[in-house]
Amino acid sequence: MYVECLTCHGDITARVQIGSEQVQPVVIACPHCQTELRFDLQLQDPPNVGVQWIENCTGGTKEGKIINVGAGFAINKERVHDDMYFPSFELFNRLAKSQVLGRMVRSVEQQKADANLEFGEQLGLTDIARTVRKAWQLHRANRADLRDRQMEEFRRISSAPATSIHDVLAAFNLILLSPKEDVALSPLEARLDDAYNKNGSELIRLAIEWREKHIVDRLDNYLDLIKEYIRGFGDFSQTLIYAKLRENPGEDRLASSTDFDSTKMFYGNAFELLGSHLDFVAALNNILQGRQFDRLEKLSLAQYRALNKASRTTCFESDAALRMLTEEYDSTIRNASHHRWFKLDQSRKNISFRWGGTGAERVMTYADYLYRCNRMLLQIAALVNLELILLKRARQSL
Repeated sequence: MYVECLTCHGDITARVQIGSEQVQPVVIACPHCQTELRFDLQLQDPPNVGVQWIENCTGGTKEGKIINVGAGFAINKERVHDDMYFPSFELFNRLAKSQVLGRMVRSVEQQKADANLEFGEQLGLTDIARTVRKAWQLHRANRADLRDRQMEEFRRISSAPATSIHDVLAAFNLILLSPKEDVALSPLEARLDDAYNKNGSELIRLAIEWREKHIVDRLDNYLDLIKEYIRGFGDFSQTLIYAKLRENPGEDRLASSTDFDSTKMFYGNAFELLGSHLDFVAALNNILQGRQFDRLEKLSLAQYRALNKASRTTCFESDAALRMLTEEYDSTIRNASHHRWFKLDQSRKNISFRWGGTGAERVMTYADYLYRCNRMLLQIAALVNLELILLKRARQSL
């Protein structure tokens, strides 16, 4: 598509990969003057594509400097301005190497379902997330009739056979974690089994307290974070598949859409939420260590909750399965995100910040930041699912 920058009147040929959401926001730097350009692709009527010009740009009339924009993947920084370059092909090669495509030798219908789950930004993920959040809000408001309609819509657009609000929430987390949901959850479920074998009555006591005192507020906060994530999904989607596969996109990849205003607070907010949920991990670890769930080695669980969030991983760091939940948990990035120390450079490719706001400078690519945000979200999804699994096993309904 031809684009004209309204600041320098430079001509641009934007080669934009079509994503799978109904509205696809695009935020790029003008390749001539580096000012920010914003426009939305309107994809509600496929195969037609509409454009809404948002800021500093309009439709052009002639070819200009080429810029490639990805949806669902990061792109090779050496080929941003290449013609006849299809960066999605590189993603498929990566998926094949990770054996995700090997799971696709199945029926046509199953291939369609698998594709929805496995190719980066799931088809309609934003619609699925909004439906889940609405169903939960209606459940909280005791509007079972309206909640059930949203649950029916969830089943329709996700193909997940969920018949209760508990199952809807769990299925949504599995969608986020797919295609590596077994890798994320099997070790954690095994630790639940170990805790039950160690002291089943204490694990049930934990489940009952969680149902009575904690789970509702935690799900409220989790779905608020999902709302924030969906607002920035146009950018987050560029590294979601890499986070799912646990493969950093690397220094040679960049995020071509850079709506930094929608994403720069996310890591800090996700860090705070994950830190608040770690009391569940600590409680489970207490049982595994032969103690009551609310007694750490030297602290009560109430005292643990008063600790600085950056230090809350110490009590379970020797447990490999539980430690997976905080592989991405960097307080320095949290502080930079939370205190607005981030600076996006003129090229919109790199983020810099100073340790403590005034110390040594640290630089990361914007693609790496998005990747780490996605890793944080997937860890939270795994932890929330672990809590839901415990409640279901203990017959504690939402």
